[in-house]
Amino acid sequence: MRRERQLVENLRPALLRESILRNVHRHRRAIVKMRNRAYVPVDRFNALVGQVVAKAKQSKLRLLVVVNIITPPAEMEGRSPGFIRNVGIYNEILKTHAQADGIHLIDMDAMIKAAGGVEQLTVDGIHLNETAHAMLAGEIENHILGLCSRRRPEEIV
Repeated sequence: MRRERQLVENLRPALLRESILRNVHRHRRAIVKMRNRAYVPVDRFNALVGQVVAKAKQSKLRLLVVVNIITPPAEMEGRSPGFIRNVGIYNEILKTHAQADGIHLIDMDAMIKAAGGVEQLTVDGIHLNETAHAMLAGEIENHILGLCSRRRPEEIV
């Protein structure tokens, strides 16, 4: 977690810090399984997405575009047990919120799977590469153009 990482980063002597980091790396799977914690717990994620949606409606935005999370490769489960399951849960939360009026979900996860998978379209199984970023930009552009074609020019802000 963030506070723990900061504590270890400030440890002196460096030999002690490096020893701790080596052991954490070596035993990461067991530590993650034992602690069973997520950086953003499901309830907090749901509440935060709800806050974003509420603020968008409060500020009278006509449209909020949300992009879901791509499912990491199966190997990720070995290093971070539960991570893939959490991504699925978070994506369901986004999907549920996107059912409200004025919210559009871009299913980047499905786009990545259809276009070759995370092995081809990410730099590390999680973060999009240049090609995937271009796909996302194209999807956003198509969505905006679609909105523009449905409205009269004087309505477009």
